[in-house]
Amino acid sequence: MGLASESKTHLEQLYCRSLKSLLLTLGPLISMVIVFAPQLLGIWLGPVFAAKSSTVMQVLALGVLVNSLAFVPFTLIQALGRPDVTAKFHMIEFPLFAGLLWVLIGHDGIQGAAIAWTIRLTLDAALLFGGCAWLGFVPLRAFARNGLPRTCLAVLLFAVACPAALLISKTLWARTVFVGILTALFAVGGWSFILDSIDKAALASAAAKWLRVVRERRHAH
Repeated sequence: MGLASESKTHLEQLYCRSLKSLLLTLGPLISMVIVFAPQLLGIWLGPVFAAKSSTVMQVLALGVLVNSLAFVPFTLIQALGRPDVTAKFHMIEFPLFAGLLWVLIGHDGIQGAAIAWTIRLTLDAALLFGGCAWLGFVPLRAFARNGLPRTCLAVLLFAVACPAALLISKTLWARTVFVGILTALFAVGGWSFILDSIDKAALASAAAKWLRVVRERRHAH
């Protein structure tokens, strides 16, 4: 019984730490893509293209974040021997997605297709997280025990603060400096208030391995 309980706790921690890591890395990056999509597309493909496509980029970026998070419960359900669950979810989603595509493409074209895709991914993520809880793999209360609410709040605050860069200046360098400072504050806050000792030890170990690989490659050359 003790071993089973310990294994369950370890599974919950691994699950929640995976979500925490994805949120802390992808959350700020996706937030910046959403906020600065018009500017990024304008630099890359010109202002005409940016004016018509920035909303599509923003919607797709949100979908990428949702889908990245959904890979965690998807992988867990598959690994614990219940691939039938995800197959059933996809069967539920398919007719809804097809209907959304039909309606939204007819109404908004490529923007409608992006919205339909993101809605489908959001539904899929909700089903996968709910499925993990319903099957008893990882209860939703485990999120609070492992610091995910604080992580979500930190990413939300970063996302809310990002648009201020558009207000403080019209020059690219000033906006870049502002976002750099904001990212540094996010990193310091995440290290101080979100990551626990196990997270920090894992990061330190990964950094040490990376530095060792870099040194070995330098010596090899």
